[in-house]
Amino acid sequence: MYPISRFMTKEPQRISADAPLVEAQKRLQAVRTRHLIVVDGEQLVGVVSLADVYFAERNGHSNLTVRAAMEAPMTVKPDRALKLVADEMARSKVGAAVVVEANKIVGIFTTIDALHTLACLAAPPDEQNLYESLKDAADRR
Repeated sequence: MYPISRFMTKEPQRISADAPLVEAQKRLQAVRTRHLIVVDGEQLVGVVSLADVYFAERNGHSNLTVRAAMEAPMTVKPDRALKLVADEMARSKVGAAVVVEANKIVGIFTTIDALHTLACLAAPPDEQNLYESLKDAADRR
């Protein structure tokens, strides 16, 4: 069993629920990610995706706050099995799961992380550490 903590992105990007949606768009583009964790203070309240931002813009709602465009977060514990998280994300058609331990956000697992994971697990055993090292380096950017 592989825990999701092995493959999640550590220290994920966050944004305030009361921030303007245009700020979310700028941040998503600047850090080249597709999901931001939405917080109210330190409290997790949602996830906003690039698709959420674009949908709001296309419908003339670019003046909204992040809170108005965010979705309820899917949360998992760090020791939750990768297979179970991936199955639940696929069934729910969710692009990101927020990893939470003792009410503290410790990471995020996205569809991009899932692709990195697939590449790692599909690699010959002697190359798996290389894939994990490359993902760790990408997380630090």
